[in-house]
Amino acid sequence: TALLLVGLFGCHSVEPDITPDAGKPHLKAAASARSAYIPLFQQRLGKTNAECDAKVNAMITHFFGNRNNSTDDGRRIYFPVGTNMAYIKDIANNDVRSEGMSYAMMICVQLNMKDEFDRLWLWAKTYMRHTSGENNRLFAWRCSTTGTKLDPNPAPDGEEYFAMALYFAHHRWGGSDYRAGAINTTDAMLNNLTRKFFAASGVGKDIVVFSPYVANTSDPSYHLPAFYDLYADYAPSATWTTRWRAIATRSRQFLRTTVAKSPHGLVPDYTDFSGNGVDAGGGHADFRFDAWRTIMNVAMDFTLWPGKREQYEIWDEVPFCQGYANRMLNFFQGRGLTTYGNQFSIDGTQLVADHSPGLVAMNAVGARMGTRFNQASLFANEFWNLPLPTGQFRYYDGCLYMLAMLHCTGNFNIIDRGNRLVVRTNP
Repeated sequence: TALLLVGLFGCHSVEPDITPDAGKPHLKAAASARSAYIPLFQQRLGKTNAECDAKVNAMITHFFGNRNNSTDDGRRIYFPVGTNMAYIKDIANNDVRSEGMSYAMMICVQLNMKDEFDRLWLWAKTYMRHTSGENNRLFAWRCSTTGTKLDPNPAPDGEEYFAMALYFAHHRWGGSDYRAGAINTTDAMLNNLTRKFFAASGVGKDIVVFSPYVANTSDPSYHLPAFYDLYADYAPSATWTTRWRAIATRSRQFLRTTVAKSPHGLVPDYTDFSGNGVDAGGGHADFRFDAWRTIMNVAMDFTLWPGKREQYEIWDEVPFCQGYANRMLNFFQGRGLTTYGNQFSIDGTQLVADHSPGLVAMNAVGARMGTRFNQASLFANEFWNLPLPTGQFRYYDGCLYMLAMLHCTGNFNIIDRGNRLVVRTNP
């Protein structure tokens, strides 16, 4: 009903009646501060807020554990360092990645976990953030667990989540350091001169690149138009606002074009600026691990910015977001809801038979856009019953599981100025 009210009255945002409770260590009292949109689990499965809260708390206990204990118990991915730092560890590769650090900071700010957020942010800005050179104020995408930069290059999805999490932290908890971190990061994204974060001209103008060191290639899963429009809202100058609006619009156009190239709505890991797959020596012209996240990004935009949906245009005789979800859900359901593989060619040929928790989680987030109620319920139920990831590969699956759980329980929100949870409709 909240989205209906937005549509009827044309207001800028909708907020719940009750301010989040800061007293709970892991959960911001979701039952009393549920977001303005109707979450998937409540909408499709009839789950109560209390049931959803229990899911979220179990997830945090599993992946974060006791912050005073850094023992690898086969579940945790959050590892405390001393009294004031922590990192998220890629267990399989024994390293720390900007992707996981920034995702975890977003999870923490959404759930009012300030201590964990501050520990992660201190580690990231101490060891990952560059303080000089052409990558100044951007983050090395991969470090050792002791803080050595193993690859100095930035991966834009990390910067995008760092900046958004920091803006939300400033709105939730106050403090100039969070806002300064967000502004410094977005400034570097827009204005670093030597290596461009967004293509500066030609067919790729305003499209996010795979890396400032690979300037002719994009990654569909790095496109976060919901974030770009929020950066525009929070920008310190009108010039930045205008640029971020253009980037958001261009990103939605790119996603629409890229998704439509597959009969099943599958996207490649990497593409050129026209949305065609780029192999890059590793099969990345196919639907592989990065590509899983694309449907979550579109679903987040669909949920948090309903007034922007028309920028995607029409597809399959329904609005693009619904058409995208319908095609993908049809595809995966047709390959066995509990058994489909995790990597495919764009034409739908299965490449790997593994059934991965991370992809199950992403498809559940996308199910909120689908127009077929029973089908969406099946995907929601599959995710609801999914065991928490453990073992060697729990890092990536676990990060996606946590983000998806927040989206599906109503705990992923725009945290606006004054600590308000809102849905945006107009710029």
